[in-house]
Amino acid sequence: YAFINVSTKARDYFKNDFMLPHIPSAVIPNAVDMESFSADADSPEAIREMRRNWGIGERDVVLLFIGRLGEEKRVLELLDIVLEVVGKREDVKAVFVGNGPALEHMQKTVQKARMDHRIIFTGFVNWTDLHTYYGMGDVFITASLSEMHSMTILEALLSGLPIVVREDASYLDTVYQGENGFLADTDERLRDYILSLASDADMRKRFGKKSREISNRFSIET
Repeated sequence: YAFINVSTKARDYFKNDFMLPHIPSAVIPNAVDMESFSADADSPEAIREMRRNWGIGERDVVLLFIGRLGEEKRVLELLDIVLEVVGKREDVKAVFVGNGPALEHMQKTVQKARMDHRIIFTGFVNWTDLHTYYGMGDVFITASLSEMHSMTILEALLSGLPIVVREDASYLDTVYQGENGFLADTDERLRDYILSLASDADMRKRFGKKSREISNRFSIET
């Protein structure tokens, strides 16, 4: 018998002395439905319509977060970073997709900063509709350090998005520095990486193509 772990981070946790260090373990990562979250799941017109519905222009660069809006995901820290980024670049908007206990506080923070036209909260979205939200994003961002093997990162890969995360062992098989995204060792570096991608369409395209290549490793068949 052996443990099956979704990531190296999970395996290393169970190897701690206070857990079960002597039981053999294997890493078998999460997988996602390739058809539902492929880069071609939505037509260009469907994506343009979704952007229009949220007041997002065709030339706007969309920073996308999808997940539970809870403090354990470091969404308050991420919001502070996003506020800095949109304050520096007029062509950037951010979309937070999801619900959670931090939502109301985040909305009030954005309203107080008078940025509610630039930072959008969708609330709860059905899983079957998520692919369109991925489709309208330009950069996937998260500051979470609590993941084991993030499903939203896998979905972002399949959607062909460049990804910027805080450096953590859970992302080591999905985000490759300078290839399909960036792993930031501080929140300040996370902000700088986001700004770099927001200002460079060629880099976004190149990183997005690499994300799609990496996503093949996480098909259900594989």
